[in-house]
Amino acid sequence: MVKMFGFQKQQAKAPPVGEESWLVSPVLDFSNANKASMFYDLSYVLNGDQQLKILYSEDCGQTYNNMLNINYNSTFNSGTYWTPFADSSWSLPKRSISINALTGKDQLRFAFVATANNGNNLYIDNIEFFIDDDLSPLTISNAYSVYGGGDEMKLTFSLTEKQTVFLKIYDIQGRVLVDNTLSDVLNQTYSFDLGIQGSGIYIVRVALKDQVSATKVFLNGK
Repeated sequence: MVKMFGFQKQQAKAPPVGEESWLVSPVLDFSNANKASMFYDLSYVLNGDQQLKILYSEDCGQTYNNMLNINYNSTFNSGTYWTPFADSSWSLPKRSISINALTGKDQLRFAFVATANNGNNLYIDNIEFFIDDDLSPLTISNAYSVYGGGDEMKLTFSLTEKQTVFLKIYDIQGRVLVDNTLSDVLNQTYSFDLGIQGSGIYIVRVALKDQVSATKVFLNGK
């Protein structure tokens, strides 16, 4: 959790109007991605007004362009020395931005820039980048999750580092329907249309760098 700026507990005054606080990402490489999105949590209580914008750089931070000015729409009560005290203290749902326009680039940095304007403490947390543009992704606690509906099977990953994944999908008779090698997998969701095969039970075998497992999935057709 990062407090970008606000009242100091040692002194009962805000930072000077116009003072900026920057939170900058490391250099990110989206050269092999064709989809991308960013997610973050925001906690802020309106007391005056802080100005927050998100910038991006295509040259490792030498220069920045404005990407988005944040609209707070805060429903919390005003107060001095605001500090998030529960999950309900954060903007819900998690804020998200599509950054598809920046895919294919390999020297990206992103910066959250807050400008003091007699406001309150402002907090940002859980900044995440996805090489997918689904702004309502499935939240999973394991390395991956297999699920389906109708004729479509989905496979969502949540890995700690990019890696190659070997995937096979079998029907109940053991016939291989899908045999794919997925490169640079991190947190994408893959979809497979098995409509030709019809309803039934399928076996999904996933081989990661440090584990191999198989999952049964039932598809009930359209």
